[in-house]
Amino acid sequence: MEREWKDNKKNISCIPVGDYICERVQSPKFKNTFEICDIPNRTDVLFHKGNIEDDSHGCVLIGEQYHRYKGKASIKASREGFAEFLYRTKDIDVFHLKIVDCIHIS
Repeated sequence: MEREWKDNKKNISCIPVGDYICERVQSPKFKNTFEICDIPNRTDVLFHKGNIEDDSHGCVLIGEQYHRYKGKASIKASREGFAEFLYRTKDIDVFHLKIVDCIHIS
């Protein structure tokens, strides 16, 4: 889950359509994760756990399933879900990410 398109503004917009490289990093806040690199005019765009759009700050949230919270789209995120993401990428330090479109769930 990530935020909606708002002209690629830092901390409030989703990531623009494009091809990106993701590299494993050690974030001070989220520890072992991946950063999406070379997003125009953006830095520190990470994968991390969260439940609602406000948890994103322009990053990508990893969750287990979609649901609703206070009438808005959200995801069920838990330590287990993010741990599963890290387990599945344990032998990967770099991968390609292709963002093709934005799907709005309200």
